[in-house]
Amino acid sequence: MHYNKSSILVVGDAMIDHYLLANSNRISPEAPIPIIDKNFKETYNLGGAANVCSNINSLGGKSTIISVIGRDKNNRILKKLLKKKGIENYLIKKKNIPTIVKKRIICNNSHLLRIDTEKIFKLSSVETMLIKKNIIKNINKFNCIIVSDYGKGTCSRQVIKFIIKISNRYKIPALIDPKKDCKNFKLYSNCYCLKPNFKEIKSVFPNIQNNEANIKKYLKLIKKKHNIKNVILTRSEKGSILLNESNKFYKFKSNTQKTIDVTGAGDTYIASLGFFLTLKKNILFACKMSNETSGITVGHIGTYSVSKKELNKKLKLKF
Repeated sequence: MHYNKSSILVVGDAMIDHYLLANSNRISPEAPIPIIDKNFKETYNLGGAANVCSNINSLGGKSTIISVIGRDKNNRILKKLLKKKGIENYLIKKKNIPTIVKKRIICNNSHLLRIDTEKIFKLSSVETMLIKKNIIKNINKFNCIIVSDYGKGTCSRQVIKFIIKISNRYKIPALIDPKKDCKNFKLYSNCYCLKPNFKEIKSVFPNIQNNEANIKKYLKLIKKKHNIKNVILTRSEKGSILLNESNKFYKFKSNTQKTIDVTGAGDTYIASLGFFLTLKKNILFACKMSNETSGITVGHIGTYSVSKKELNKKLKLKF
């Protein structure tokens, strides 16, 4: 397999995951909260759609991100992180919004507090045109497109419809990770693959139950109603279920040894799905590998990108 075959465009909400990693050995007498040692560790990681790119590159692929960011000092941090990972980017700076930062304070390996700096926005017609223009200009570079929709504004209705249309025209698979509060999957009609988690599918179908028979019923409904070739439902510790374009179901067990932190597990899954799909042109194989990588991710604190070396060592194979 040749890694230059895996060139993936990611369109979505780029973020910074800012971590304060601290220790504490006593509780405050003023309130039931830990007193943190001032010698804490501070780190910045790529988050959201940028974390999808980070995972693709760590596995050996090449990613490019299109996103909308703020005109602030944090966009410089984001750009440095992208450059360090070798991720090409087309970032549109927008007035009156911040670059998204999720600041997490972790004490004794447990999440203590999260502070989000963000503002949900609407794309202007000019910004929408710029996104479309960048996709058209570079479409021949890519053999897969991932939509990482966190619902902040980059993935507008117009942008998503355009991506599905152009991906079908150029016969490039479009993999879509829908936003968490999606009320209807109609927007994603005609895409190659839709990958909701259980919370996302429940926001569309409130009566769905987390058992195999009920899930299969709704996956069939989504596939037929919206003409989607492949539908994958991820279920955390219960693994995932694929309904493929031949209308066959495949179930994948979770291979997690120990869950420490689920942050970014969905990003790892969709990134791995795109990466291995471009290498083998086989979504069944891609699902198996995505299950493995996301299982590794949740064994680490914070957003974590699984490396090619690490995955090869775990599976005792070379890809």
